[in-house]
Amino acid sequence: EEGETGGAVAPIEWEYSAAAVRLVAAYRKKFPVLFQAVTRNPHEKEHDAYRTFGNRCNTTLRTVRDYLDQVETANLPRIPTSTDALSLRAVGVVERAATDRAAVTAEQTVEKTLIVPAHCLYREGSTAPTEVAGVALSSPPVLGDRVANLCAEGVPFGARGTVISVYGRTGCVEVVADEEFVGGSTLQGSCSNYRGRLCSWAHLLRISAADTKGEAPAPAGARKEGAATAPSSSHQPVAAPQGSSKSNGP
Repeated sequence: EEGETGGAVAPIEWEYSAAAVRLVAAYRKKFPVLFQAVTRNPHEKEHDAYRTFGNRCNTTLRTVRDYLDQVETANLPRIPTSTDALSLRAVGVVERAATDRAAVTAEQTVEKTLIVPAHCLYREGSTAPTEVAGVALSSPPVLGDRVANLCAEGVPFGARGTVISVYGRTGCVEVVADEEFVGGSTLQGSCSNYRGRLCSWAHLLRISAADTKGEAPAPAGARKEGAATAPSSSHQPVAAPQGSSKSNGP
């Protein structure tokens, strides 16, 4: 198999965790008849409930459905296998840290109003809010990246947050915002309501590289988080003023 650039794609190797093995084992022990039917016809895409469970198929199917709704994986977010994502526990730590930081810095924040010419943010002749002036992204997104919103729909301009999921094939990321915003969601239960958003990576500005010494240089126009910036001579969009809100994913 060849990738989009013509090179060979490395084979993907899967290994189930011990927790996954225990989960399947418990399922098999609870409903052995179901697994026997699948074993007899392993390549079938559909199985006849009546042939599998007999006259009590309707009752048994409801029992199976109720069981699956109660297992530990029932409420986990569904994501593509090509997606990199933080664990729910790690997302909780990120969200709490952002909340604590916001509480501490709220009293220290000085609000400033900057007048930014429209041509510094949007392309000439643009008709949509996402048609922003180009930002040269130095590299693809990485879990834990700190970002500020440029033009993601439903997210306040300049809102800051942390990348918790990276959808490599679509160019999108899920972001947990530092503060609640009306367009936010729970990202399938990954974070608190009004804190998450799925955004296109091209609509965000990475600011974490400027926050940490020793990391790669930040994209053109980026400045250290917390510092208000003015438009550059190349008309690149820049980080928002202090006190801005955030965005999350996904």
